[in-house]
Amino acid sequence: MSGDQPFPTNYQDPGEKRNPELVDLFQLIGVFWEAKWHIMGLTFVGIMLVSLYLIKADSIYRATVRMIIEPDAYNVLEIEKLYNREQASYLYFMTEAQILQSREMAARVVNRLDLLDNEIFYEPPKEDKKRRIDVYLDEFRTLLGSAPEPEIERTPLQQAVDTFLEAISVEFVPSTNLMDLHVDLEDPVLAAEIANVLSDEYLRYGLEEQLKLSSEASDWLDQRLQEARGDLRESESALLQFYDQEELVSVKAARGILESELADNAHRYREAVRKKAELENVYRLIVKAGGDWELLQGVPRVQDEPLVIQTKTSFLKARELVSQLSARYGPKHPRMITAQAQLDEARDAYKKQLVIAAEGIRSDYEIASETASALQSITDKSRSQIKSLDRNQAELESLERDVEANRELYQTLFSRMKETGVADKLDFKTARVIDEATPPVKPIKPNAALVLMMGSIGGFIFGVLLALLRFLLNNTILDPEDLERLSGRPLLSVLPYERSGVGHPGRMAKMEVEHSNTAFSEGIRNIRTSILLADDAKKNKKVMITSSVPSEGKTSVAINLAIAMGKMEKVLLVETDLRRPSITKCLNIVTQGNGIFTLMAQKAQLSECITRYEEGGIDVLPAGRGGHNPAELIASLRFRHLVDILESQYDRIIFDSAPCQAVSDPLMLSRVSDAVIFLVRADDTKTDLVLDSIKKIRMAQANLLGTVLNQYVPKRGQDYRYQYYREYYSAAT
Repeated sequence: MSGDQPFPTNYQDPGEKRNPELVDLFQLIGVFWEAKWHIMGLTFVGIMLVSLYLIKADSIYRATVRMIIEPDAYNVLEIEKLYNREQASYLYFMTEAQILQSREMAARVVNRLDLLDNEIFYEPPKEDKKRRIDVYLDEFRTLLGSAPEPEIERTPLQQAVDTFLEAISVEFVPSTNLMDLHVDLEDPVLAAEIANVLSDEYLRYGLEEQLKLSSEASDWLDQRLQEARGDLRESESALLQFYDQEELVSVKAARGILESELADNAHRYREAVRKKAELENVYRLIVKAGGDWELLQGVPRVQDEPLVIQTKTSFLKARELVSQLSARYGPKHPRMITAQAQLDEARDAYKKQLVIAAEGIRSDYEIASETASALQSITDKSRSQIKSLDRNQAELESLERDVEANRELYQTLFSRMKETGVADKLDFKTARVIDEATPPVKPIKPNAALVLMMGSIGGFIFGVLLALLRFLLNNTILDPEDLERLSGRPLLSVLPYERSGVGHPGRMAKMEVEHSNTAFSEGIRNIRTSILLADDAKKNKKVMITSSVPSEGKTSVAINLAIAMGKMEKVLLVETDLRRPSITKCLNIVTQGNGIFTLMAQKAQLSECITRYEEGGIDVLPAGRGGHNPAELIASLRFRHLVDILESQYDRIIFDSAPCQAVSDPLMLSRVSDAVIFLVRADDTKTDLVLDSIKKIRMAQANLLGTVLNQYVPKRGQDYRYQYYREYYSAAT
């Protein structure tokens, strides 16, 4: 009676297992096999619905006219199109198809065949009940403030044209220039007549449009030709006037001469600028020195002049001679006087050459400066003349282009004018009828075989989807693995569904006695084995059987388990579902009203309340009659004392408890029990109820020994062990 097992907090909802991405193929097969009758029923319903449709649907007949469409056929004016007619434009065919299905063509046929008098295309409006109801609804909407939009009145011709357009269609024959014109109507004769008349109107319309366009084109071309002739004359006059005004002979030749002169003057100008730049610094030093020969000696360019170098050498030699003689002779010595005269003469010559060289450099600089200025002016003038020639050239080319364009336009229009005149005399059609329509014999709609097949397939698919949706949305315990994973406790046994026990609780309660070789009885014995294997120390003498909600089969399981245990031990079956007792009724036991209630009220002795069930070999303590407040009774000390007395007299006590979700009795009873077995009905009990019930048992600190899955039906493709288990014992029966 301990709650030493930790309550699992990581339960996995078995619904997660049925995620569409995780459901295996065998499980799906099992789901569909289980719903096979529903799927077959929905398939039959689909067939019946489409059969009713076929019975009520009107037969539609198709009349077809085959035509050939040739883009610009036999156009002798364009040789390429004559030899490449097989490469007709896709857009051309689409255009012709749209013309055939246009409202203009439809109106022509409606008027020509007087289809307004045919009830298929136009039925005069009648004032019926439905129309009056619409009027009342419009008035009601007006009262509510939402006035209906005014209906646009459609003429009878518009209605007939709309119906006509719904009946026609166009289809192209692949890899050919052939086109099929279809007319679908309930009347096969009228369908053929309409198809032939429509093709005839189409050919007439094409001829009329060709003649109309040719006439309009001729008028337009004549007008444009006159305008082009006038434009050509104006452009030629403007070109001649420009030549005379600018006195042009050859713009290209004049531009070549100016470009050559410009290049030569530009080269000379660069040379003058370079020379001026070289002399500019020397010129400044010469101007700064003035006529001082000593300052002129510091100007490098002046010193580089040959005469300056020559006179300077003579001057230096004369000065060197005077210096040598002065050391030997006095100033009045003849040789000294002669040397001094030579020195003065050399100095004067040197000074004179310095001044002459400086003046030469000054003159060169001024000449270079004037030359650069003059050449720059000449170059600028040449550039201006070239630009002027470029402008004249541009204007001349523009005038020439105008003349050429007007001449080409005039020639093109003149040529097209001649072609149009010739084309007007050619009366060739671009379309003609190959096969006229004849009244069809067989309808094309509805296609009975196709409709029946689609109905059966639709019903079948709907049934499959419904079965799959039902499976995915099922929130019940389906498999033993689901229950074991959800509860976190061992699965003690799986009890199969017994069809013979449906509606007969007494028969199910006696399965261990009357049908001990069935799969259900073997499942009960599996529970017994699990209890014995888990009870080495003989601590689980008091076993409580409970479930989440009523009608899960806990009473039948408790009775059969007690009978199975009674074959090996002395067993007492206690009816602790005091609010809805059913053990005595299932076992047909006569108790005279004695039981737990009378025992707790001290109205009977224990021996008077316990009844022997000889067929099962067990004792039964029923609920009895006349009791109130079952929860208080089970929670009382007197009941605990009674359980202690019973424990001393029996090897095993089985409590048939009430459901956990209905009342609190089983939670109180679990406190005096050594072990609790939790029963779940397969494909019926909701997972949230199971979780809540197990949580309550854990909170009561009860020893949840394990779980049992009751009324389990193995699905095809699911765990083969349970399927084989059931078939094996069914065959043994």
